Amino acid sequence: MSGSRSLRQVVAQLAHCEPSALSDDFVLDQAPALRGSMGKAVLVAAIRRHLGKDCLEAASAKTYGELESILALGPGPKAPAPEAATIAQPAPARRGEIFCGTDIESVDKFPAAGDYRSDPFYRDSFTAAEIEYCLSQAEPRIHFAGRWCAKEALKKCDGLFRGAKMSDIEVVRAESGEVCLADISGGRRRRLPHAVSIAHTDSTAAAFVVKVEKRRGVWPLVLSLLALALAAAALLR
Repeated sequence: MSGSRSLRQVVAQLAHCEPSALSDDFVLDQAPALRGSMGKAVLVAAIRRHLGKDCLEAASAKTYGELESILALGPGPKAPAPEAATIAQPAPARRGEIFCGTDIESVDKFPAAGDYRSDPFYRDSFTAAEIEYCLSQAEPRIHFAGRWCAKEALKKCDGLFRGAKMSDIEVVRAESGEVCLADISGGRRRRLPHAVSIAHTDSTAAAFVVKVEKRRGVWPLVLSLLALALAAAALLR
């Protein structure tokens, strides 16, 4: 069986369609399971598992043809070369400024796995401690979804983490029930100063992350709490 045919079967399974429906111009985002950062992470993990190719660039493919070209599995149209661009540096934050990031995901988008500890997607996206915590819950995927949302919200809140690997960020839950974020890259564990709130139903998870540039006085904390309260109220509407 050729590599191209294997890729076609992998993508068709994720897109919930017949392999014959995957023409070169098939838009990957038209399949709900392949949309957004979550869908692309699942695709990259599935390619690694079934084709033995570790290719993060696969997440940039817009069509099935581009995906084949990136993986060098077929004659499909080449993905456009990335344009040279200068990444604008964020303006220096003023003390007392508040930054907020939020993310929401459907629990059903998280793949069911026979062994979450060895599944490529979950190993890429969560730390060993997070996996063990989620597996201790009655419905693990709900808690995986909440932690994914918290990490995505952190990336939207703070540009320093935009390119961070998901497994280098850990959601830590203390015995008291308090939830915080930690940066565990480089073999070190550093608790982050960001405030995080995670909420979920049986079908949907969401998270809010807030960062306040410190200054003297209590107003930054008050404003931070107010921002979290308003965000939570919007989610419950």
